[in-house]
Amino acid sequence: MPRKPLRWKKAQVVGLQHDHEHVPTPRSGYTLTMVGVNGYLFGGLDSSVVPPSASDGLFCVRLSEEVCEWKRLGTPINEAAPLARWRHTATQINTTAIFFFGGYHTHDERLNDCWIFDTITLGWTR
Repeated sequence: MPRKPLRWKKAQVVGLQHDHEHVPTPRSGYTLTMVGVNGYLFGGLDSSVVPPSASDGLFCVRLSEEVCEWKRLGTPINEAAPLARWRHTATQINTTAIFFFGGYHTHDERLNDCWIFDTITLGWTR
């Protein structure tokens, strides 16, 4: 059976309910970790501010062949959450959790901490 040729397809990028505030700003040094059909983007060096600085932004993107829909996730008030960072690592550790380690908070402040994000409760554990 002949194989179909591979080809690129550009998906439409939208924010939740077409709200641009849910789409992440341009950045580098972030992590994007897939859990099922959802990707979780955390941190990065945000280039939309001057000077560029570390972000603590957390976003979820639901992927399909036609549309990538972004949603900004907030941290509940009075709940611990990681410092803003870039060039950190992230790894899915079970069916619902992501493990984050280290990175840079500023150009000369390196982090040596571990955090777990639960994609069901949307909560952080140090």
